[in-house]
Amino acid sequence: MPVCSGDTITISITGQRLKGVTEIQMDVIYHTALPFMDFDTDSLTRGFSVTQSLMHPNVAAISLSGVNRITVNKGTLGRLCFIAQSTSDTTVTVRLEGIKLIDEVGNVYSLPSIEGHVKIHSAGIEQNTAQENIPSRFVLDQNYPNPFNSQTMISYQLPRRSLVKLEVYNILGQKVCTLINEIQKPGIYHVAWDGWDDRDQDLPSGVYFCSLKAGNFRQVRKMIILR
Repeated sequence: MPVCSGDTITISITGQRLKGVTEIQMDVIYHTALPFMDFDTDSLTRGFSVTQSLMHPNVAAISLSGVNRITVNKGTLGRLCFIAQSTSDTTVTVRLEGIKLIDEVGNVYSLPSIEGHVKIHSAGIEQNTAQENIPSRFVLDQNYPNPFNSQTMISYQLPRRSLVKLEVYNILGQKVCTLINEIQKPGIYHVAWDGWDDRDQDLPSGVYFCSLKAGNFRQVRKMIILR
């Protein structure tokens, strides 16, 4: 995902098999050129208390805790916010580690690490304004990595507030997974997908298509799962 210095980057954290979860923990490992700024809750975690702490340089620990359990199986847990800061062109990695879901009876489910890459361009750093940080057009980027085995990152850009549907279809044109179905603000979004379908089952190896619908805009990218 290419961005310019001064841009605010938002990464959506989505999950599946969430029903019954009352606590979420994760460590955000980031680069000095893309410092972590904040975590915003979403509808699933509204009312959850959020604790953010700097554990080490470039490592932020995030913990969410709710009195009530999550009552649906999948959705958006929240959004990580970063701001690009670099005086030269560079590509940096954002990584989530130590991801744990804890349910209402104390069962702990540890999830594998997730990472994504952001390319930062230094051009225009002194002239960037809040308006310039808003994307100028709708874009669905190619997922990375592709092909993938267990996880991939899907990135897209919204120039204006839109009803967004991010869906995955198989080669027969059948919808197998809905990743996002909500109204979102203008910005740059990153969604991690683990290759599960809407029934919480691993999809087999093969060709799939990621579809982004936002207002009248639609774009499709081909993805390949190799198990």
